[in-house]
Amino acid sequence: MSEAMLAAARAAYCGTDVAAIKAQVGILGTFNSSGDGQPFTPGASATAQESKLEADIAFWDTTFR
Repeated sequence: MSEAMLAAARAAYCGTDVAAIKAQVGILGTFNSSGDGQPFTPGASATAQESKLEADIAFWDTTFR
């Protein structure tokens, strides 16, 4: 993933444009699953379920709104 793509995602998620945020969901989701067939450390792919379990959602909901 290029730095430009990450910058665009960061800008969208830190902004208030709901359409821009939703657009990044698909882009980042595709990126997140693009390397699933490749070995890497720690050796397991990320999943939405695991990410939600590990996320501090209450912090993000109250700190960045």
